[in-house]
Amino acid sequence: MRSVVATDIIAVSEFNRFHLLVFLWCFYAIAFDGYDIAMYGVGLPWMTDEWD
Repeated sequence: MRSVVATDIIAVSEFNRFHLLVFLWCFYAIAFDGYDIAMYGVGLPWMTDEWD
């Protein structure tokens, strides 16, 4: 069975355009996932006042 050492693979790899694209998509997903929670925090007090 062949063993793979992840630290060796990471050490020789270079940061390229694909890595940047994956990073930006993950950042975008995390940023907008938190955006809806923030909007609930902003809108919920207004809705409770409006709807009693």
